[in-house]
Amino acid sequence: LALACNELPKLAILGKPITIKEVDEHVHGLSEIKLDRFIAQVVEKKEFLPSLRHLLESGENEIQLLTAISGFVTQLYLFNTAIKLHGVADSALVLGYKLPGFIEKERAALSIKISPEAYKKGLNLLLDTELKMKSSGSPDQESLLISALLRLQSLL
Repeated sequence: LALACNELPKLAILGKPITIKEVDEHVHGLSEIKLDRFIAQVVEKKEFLPSLRHLLESGENEIQLLTAISGFVTQLYLFNTAIKLHGVADSALVLGYKLPGFIEKERAALSIKISPEAYKKGLNLLLDTELKMKSSGSPDQESLLISALLRLQSLL
């Protein structure tokens, strides 16, 4: 909210009523925060459909979301491996840059809840789904995405 408030003078230039859509489109960083929250909902096995619908309505496409989720799960796997090898979750070691402390702790906590076999199955599912979406040109990619995310939740 603070980010959006600081951007109000810039949004006023648009010359039309400011809605969530304008804030999402013009305020840098808010869509990334929403995407991270959405992915965390999926990985934590929480209800994600309202967030998914909002992301799709705000311009994200299914393949981009699937790719982002694959990247996030891969990061969690790297955190999991680093914790097992070094005994600590160090984002600089895992990612090459330091995350804010609370995000680092959140990712570390999520990462240790998932078994190596679940990572393997989950990532294979995501990659197979991405291949289906890209190669078949299916008109109903949203259904493919929802199906894959529900299966992912059952695997993790």
